[in-house]
Amino acid sequence: MPKSAEITPRFNPTDAPNHEVHPKDFRLDPSEDFGFKPYSDFHPESDGVDIYRLEQRERVVNGLGITASRIVQVGTLHDSGGLHPADHMFTHPDIRSKPDKSTPYVSFATDPDFIVRKLILGLGWGLKDGSDSVVVKARVQPDRILAPGGGKQSEVLLVGGVSPEEYERTYEIDDFVRNHIDPTESVVTAKVGEVKPEEAIKRWRLQAKTSSQADKR
Repeated sequence: MPKSAEITPRFNPTDAPNHEVHPKDFRLDPSEDFGFKPYSDFHPESDGVDIYRLEQRERVVNGLGITASRIVQVGTLHDSGGLHPADHMFTHPDIRSKPDKSTPYVSFATDPDFIVRKLILGLGWGLKDGSDSVVVKARVQPDRILAPGGGKQSEVLLVGGVSPEEYERTYEIDDFVRNHIDPTESVVTAKVGEVKPEEAIKRWRLQAKTSSQADKR
């Protein structure tokens, strides 16, 4: 089991109504769901789903990284007819921080292997450019997330935000990686080809230091 980071997240940072942040039995308008359905439609027998998010440490501490931008900006999800998953998935997080572009979702994954191999080791997310990131784990009821299908997914959409009851723990990146991949296995990275996991982490962090030093010149 990877070690938990010493973090106490803030939940519902703008003190929005609880039923807005943690809605029950949320449904999309069938004509506007872009192929997304509640996860419970694929797994009606499930009593809980583990979801993971790679996020900046500061945004976990202040709660902004585990709460939907629409809740943060306007304090409500509004009616379900205007809640388009595509509005969330096809825009950058910086854009979603604006009130007129906010969405009612937070991106998570049900596939921790995708976060480790693709995002962290493959692309350096959470490591490069001086990033100080962690991995958040929550366990939610299957009707709380929207997904394009059953099984392990690289992206599912949590409606509203993480509640204290759903939150499980936050992991340091290094520990999360070590727990999910064989240290002797080679992984493919975007910058240096095939290397061992520990070497990939070191190289991404070295790139961050090198970039930082160059900026100071």
